[in-house]
Amino acid sequence: MTLPTNSSLGLNANEQSQQQAEKQITSALDSLNDNLSDTVIADIAQVRAKALQNCQTTNQTTISSRLTNWLNSLVERLVPKVTLPIGVAAALVIALTYNMNLHKIPEIPLAMTTTDMPTEDITLLQDLEFIQWLAEHEQEI
Repeated sequence: MTLPTNSSLGLNANEQSQQQAEKQITSALDSLNDNLSDTVIADIAQVRAKALQNCQTTNQTTISSRLTNWLNSLVERLVPKVTLPIGVAAALVIALTYNMNLHKIPEIPLAMTTTDMPTEDITLLQDLEFIQWLAEHEQEI
């Protein structure tokens, strides 16, 4: 048993017709090109030069724009993931510190802690504590 060859499948004829069509197209374009005026040829050459220059510039700007886009996307992805937990932690620390300072019991002066403290001072201190408690809980009453 033999394998079919290109010629037996008709591919060789197909390739030949394709090559003939390419030759005809090339000769037709060459004849049209020969009939162009010098100004049109100069315009085409100028446009071609501009296109090549833009292509080279575009390649250079594409690399820098890709790098810039990559860095921007990196920042956009990481900033919320980093700043949100830091912000929440800072707010929590500030809130806890602020609340601790509000409920701090005032210190008793050293002079009032002696054994010979007059009873009027203790009564005055109790009155001050009651006034402070009343001021804190006035809204609840």
